[in-house]
Parts: sequence; C-alpha cells; structure tokens
Amino acid sequence: MWFDGTHGMAVGYGNDVLLRDAAAGMWKKEYSPSIETLLSVVGDGSGAFVTVGSRGSLYRWDPTKKVWDSLYQTQLSVLLTAAQLVNPAGTEAWAVGGNKLWHFSGGAWASINIPSQYAYSEATSLGTVDGRVVVGVRTNKTGALLVYFPTMVALADGGMAPAQWVWVPWRDRQIPRGFFGDGAQGYA
Repeated sequence: MWFDGTHGMAVGYGNDVLLRDAAAGMWKKEYSPSIETLLSVVGDGSGAFVTVGSRGSLYRWDPTKKVWDSLYQTQLSVLLTAAQLVNPAGTEAWAVGGNKLWHFSGGAWASINIPSQYAYSEATSLGTVDGRVVVGVRTNKTGALLVYFPTMVALADGGMAPAQWVWVPWRDRQIPRGFFGDGAQGYA
C-alpha cells in the first residue's frame, strides 16, 4: 500500500486494486490489467502509481487518462515472492524469487545469487534501508533478515570490499512481513 494523505493505492492478489479517490475522499475498486499478484506500489504524489508484479512486470496508472501503461515489456520466468519499487518512475526495483535477489535498473532485470549458506524456506518481505536491501525470510517457523549491501563497503584499513550479505536471525516464531524506514533508521 502507498498513501500520502491524499492519493493512495493498495495492491495484492486479484484483478483489482484499491484506489483512493481524492475528490470523494474514499477508496474505490479499480481494474488492474496484471494477472500477476502485485507485490509493490509507489505513487508520485499526483495520483499516478507504478506497480510491480510477481513475474517482474511493471505497470503505471495514468490518472489523467485512467489507463494502465505497461512499462518496459519485461517479465521474468521465475516467481517473485517479495518486491519493492525504489522510485515513482518505476525505473528501479528490487525483488526476491528463485533463490536470487533481482534488481531492475536500466530497463531490465538482473539476478544476484544469494549465497547457499543462507538457506531459507520462504522470502516473506523485502525493503530498502539506507542503501541496503533487506529480505525477510522464514526458515521453518523462525524468521530472519538477509541484508545485502549492493555497493562497495569501506574497510577499517581504508580499503574497499565488494558487495556482501549479512544474516540476522530473529527469535523463534517471528516472521518479518514488511519494512519501512527513513535514512539509516529501518523497522521490520
């Protein structure tokens, strides 16, 4: 769900989305052309929205024409289980599926292998916090965070290390379902 106090959209499974009618001050059902489960939505603050689906398709809702435009004509052959759009233009997104982290940039999806030592049964959520990609995962009945640092990391000796992964286990029976944050502060 994305809502700025005036414009909003809620997405998920099914043929419809919920759209906030700013003039009427209420939520209403709106048709969605995607046959995929919509995993993420972000708005531009003026009534336009971009969604990403469980197969990597990106659609933009145009509020002036009241139509959906397919962006980039992309679709993956893997099922994504969690995703997050980075900006309202739909030019960047992160997703997880098929035991890989996916990055949408430059009009195409690219995969990043998740190291095999981080075994999990299901990715339950994904978010970005301070330039890091945080994947919520479930292993049996216990949750964990899998954090990816996509850029070079500065070392104490002044050198630089390549992108890296960090595993953060949670207490028993806690499963991460969503993330939000601002700057370096993040919450799961």
